[in-house]
Amino acid sequence: MFFVMMMVLGLSTFAFTQGEDTTLDASSNGTVSCGPPTYSCARNDLIDSNNLNPPPSVTNGKNTIVTPSDFKLPIVRVTDKNTYANKSLTVTLSGSDGDNIFNTDDSYLLVIDGGGWRYPVSFSPSTLQVLNTSAWQIGTNQVRFSGSGSFSRSTRNIVYAVPGKSTSITGVNGNGPALYKLTLSGTASITATGTKVFDFATCQGMPNPYDIGHGIWNSVLTVSSGDKRFAQAFSNQSGGQNTGTDITVYDAPSGQCYRYDTAHAKLCTSTGCVPMSLSDEFTIHEVYMSLDGNYLRIVFNKCNKGACTEGTNSNPYFWEIGTTNVTRCYSSTLAANCTGHMIEGHSHIYNSTTWPETGKRALSDPLSYSFVNTTPDLSPSTDTHYSNNAADSSDTAPFWVTNVQNVHTSFGGAGCNKTGNVYEGCTFPGPLYGEIFGITQSGGYIRAAHTYNSGSSSGFNCANTIGAISQTGKFFAWTSDWLTTLGKDDKSQYRCDVFVVNLAAAQGATH
Repeated sequence: MFFVMMMVLGLSTFAFTQGEDTTLDASSNGTVSCGPPTYSCARNDLIDSNNLNPPPSVTNGKNTIVTPSDFKLPIVRVTDKNTYANKSLTVTLSGSDGDNIFNTDDSYLLVIDGGGWRYPVSFSPSTLQVLNTSAWQIGTNQVRFSGSGSFSRSTRNIVYAVPGKSTSITGVNGNGPALYKLTLSGTASITATGTKVFDFATCQGMPNPYDIGHGIWNSVLTVSSGDKRFAQAFSNQSGGQNTGTDITVYDAPSGQCYRYDTAHAKLCTSTGCVPMSLSDEFTIHEVYMSLDGNYLRIVFNKCNKGACTEGTNSNPYFWEIGTTNVTRCYSSTLAANCTGHMIEGHSHIYNSTTWPETGKRALSDPLSYSFVNTTPDLSPSTDTHYSNNAADSSDTAPFWVTNVQNVHTSFGGAGCNKTGNVYEGCTFPGPLYGEIFGITQSGGYIRAAHTYNSGSSSGFNCANTIGAISQTGKFFAWTSDWLTTLGKDDKSQYRCDVFVVNLAAAQGATH
């Protein structure tokens, strides 16, 4: 049954006008917990806050730490022009904030270049410093892989991946639909070895060999809690993404593979194929699994047959993995409010409704939802991306947001410099714009940092300020051109780099 639960928040909870920042400085109070889940040292007001002008200088390159005077949490620059051949380096692997790019103890994170290669970065969470600081030489002091990937949710030095062509790691044969476990070693110099875990080509009804001459497209690889289930969609058709119809889930404890054949609306297991509860047939844009491993969100591209012609492809499907039960998050009679960017928890999903309001719904009943936060109602709207890798099993932890910030072009250049760097000196339309912030389950805000991203890059990850929360909830990594102050990259474009903010630090801390 559809319902909407409106959470009424007194306006007295927040300040909406410019005023003195009275946020507690935890450095003077040893009893305050600065880290998750409360983040008691971060700002929680709603005072308008523009970028510092000019932005804090990070021109000294990687391992430069700044503690901006507005949010007072330390930020480190992770990559620079000397990291690898002057390439812009970004997060995350898929262009979604949902990717699991940090390992279990924050000592490794993954970054990506414009060619789709993924690189592990050795990181010290205690000092906020990158440890593999020498210029990367692939095969000598650094490894890389293409394809999809996710850190393990239980073992610190394991990355799970479906590696792409030309991946050169001992034990790996890439460019197929096989799942590998990559074991990372080292800090100043990083090596890896691979072990095959499962070949998705062996799933019921999958072509084997899967590559029929067009190459293979991989979706996001999602790993459930405890590394129990692994979800991946594939295409072997010309055109890659948006052409595939094969969704696969490997269940490690049983060794079973569940395949959703969206070309024929069938569930295929080792015992054969049976019809799904909906007869809709479609091609796949992306898939994302819940952290408990029980549900899969399917973003489709093209409806080939059935009721998917109603609504839009922004209305996803939710599949109860291993069963024929599939639900389209769309209703012609009820306001399902089931579009916008989304992020999974363990048994719930969050989606952007209006800026910055967010809906929350149980994956078992996706047509019913409540609002997590109902204030402030900001205008104009801006694009948002969600991250929730630190979700707890009850889905009570905060989730995290970045948003597209290009003030100069999107908001009429309000207050921006008219000469020189036109991305500096801009006035935001309200709080939260151009920021990294968390949203609590009671509708409050955790304001961590400005992104200092101009949004002007031609690369998706940088243009859209893509980032990700760590599994511990202590760090957030994002992509920024630091208002075009980082110089030019190997493509003669304003370079983009990876930055990390320490969410668990006391205000004014230097690391």
